Amino acid sequence: MHYILDQVQLLRERYHTSRPEILAVELGIDIQYHDIGSLKGYYLVDRKRRYIVLNNCLDEGILQLVCAHELGHDRLHQELAGFTVWQERNLFDSRSKAEREANLFAAELLISDLEIHSLMNQHLSLETISKCLAQPVDLVLFKIHALRMTGWKIELPWAMNSGFLG
Repeated sequence: MHYILDQVQLLRERYHTSRPEILAVELGIDIQYHDIGSLKGYYLVDRKRRYIVLNNCLDEGILQLVCAHELGHDRLHQELAGFTVWQERNLFDSRSKAEREANLFAAELLISDLEIHSLMNQHLSLETISKCLAQPVDLVLFKIHALRMTGWKIELPWAMNSGFLG
């Protein structure tokens, strides 16, 4: 899983941003906004063109999250996209390795180590940390998991809920 964190770090350093829509454009991915019903978004490759399609009915915060998640599929699972359209109804579906990896990618991209470390040092509740970061609780838990993978000593009194965005 360290390769996922390394991939995010490389993108941040190369493009000097953590904004997923800017990164997608820089990487040559076409972002489109459509009313796609209950889908939050999807990633596909068609004739070597890469697309992230986002539901234009979502608020800005969720759009950022879905875009980051789909960008994760581009960076981590592009070779599978010819066979699968990554449709997101439930972003935090932990049954699929590819979905867990895209969630970890999104968490690492959208939440900085310094921000979360500062909040955690204040001994705030998980819900308060989530509100301060303007991110869903489960994305915060993915970030905490990433920090633990890199050697941070963090006790997790909370469990990840895989289906909160369903």
